[in-house]
Formats: sequence, structure tokens, C-alpha cells
Amino acid sequence: MDDDFPIIKSEQFPHDMGPWLMEKSENALKAVIELQKLLAGNIPNVKRFDGNPLAPYDIQNLTLKDEVNETLQAVLWDLTKIYAFSNGTVWDPSDRDLVLEKLDEGLEELQVKYGLLEKTKKQKHREQYTMFINKIEQLLNGERSPNRTLLHELFDNNRNIIDKNTVKGRFLNSIEDELDMVTNGLLEWPEFVIKTKDYLTKL
Repeated sequence: MDDDFPIIKSEQFPHDMGPWLMEKSENALKAVIELQKLLAGNIPNVKRFDGNPLAPYDIQNLTLKDEVNETLQAVLWDLTKIYAFSNGTVWDPSDRDLVLEKLDEGLEELQVKYGLLEKTKKQKHREQYTMFINKIEQLLNGERSPNRTLLHELFDNNRNIIDKNTVKGRFLNSIEDELDMVTNGLLEWPEFVIKTKDYLTKL
């Protein structure tokens, strides 16, 4: 290593981590290059996860998907190591698998594990959804006024968590449709409360 190369110190390790970071980042770069070769159709140049060339029979038997997955494992193996080190966190082999299997969601879970995020988007969505349902239940126990208006406002403020393509979303859509009927005088509040509580048991 050149004497002018920067020394990288860490509280985790007593020695210079520069060479280690160089090795891991270089491995990741090489794996990305091999992936690019693969996507360009240059399969004979692709190397296995352990860095060894593919044997002729392997090249014939492995599919493009197999090759891409093999190379991505190599990339994520070293990148998650670098990511953990950069944050002063202890790396685990499951860190790579988390990103490989869950993609964006896996990265967020890794960031929570490393203390970079408090919660994942999925966790935040689940909490918001639970509070939304709990608030509906609370408002059903009150009178038509002002709770009908408050329910309209509640739905308006939580559009982002209602997916009408899911079963739960369709039930919530039905609740809002019948809330409109209450507003238009087509459905009595007590009947709406009974039907809505029934919908909520199905969520």
C-alpha cells in the first residue's frame, strides 16, 4: 500500500482499515462490472460468487437469472460490509440476505438495525393504519354530530393508507360510501354505526 494512502481508523478495530475498505469496494466494483458483462450477453466472462471462473458445463446449464443472482450476492456481500463498517455497526451475513430478498424494504430494515432509521415505511404505515381504525371505532361511539364530520375529515387525512385494490381497502371504501349516505340523509346514523362495526370486524 502506498505510504500516501489515507489511514482509516475505527473504534471497532485497532488497525488501519484502509486496505480492508479498498479490498471490499474493489470487489463490489468488479462484481458490478461482471454483472454489466452478463447483461450485455458476455456470459463466459462472468465469475462465480467466490471469484472463480465458471466451468464450461456451468455456463451451459445456468440461466441468466441464476447468473444475475450469483453476481448480485457478491455485490451485496461486500457493500453491506462496507455499510455496516461506515456506521460502526457489527455486520452479519443475514444483512446481505435481507437486502437481496426484500430489496427497498430490506434496506430500510437494515437501516433500522444500524440505527440510521427509527422505523421503516412499512412500520410507519402499520402504525398509521392502526391509529386510523382505532379513531374510526372511537367516533362510532359518539353522536351523529359532530362525529359524522370528524369521520369525513379522518378519511380525507388518511387517503395515503387506503389501498382500494385490497380487501381491507374495499371495506374502508364501503364505510366511506355509506358515510356519504348518512350525509345525504339516505342512511340513519345508528344503522351506519352497526354496519361499520361489522365492516371493521372483517379488517
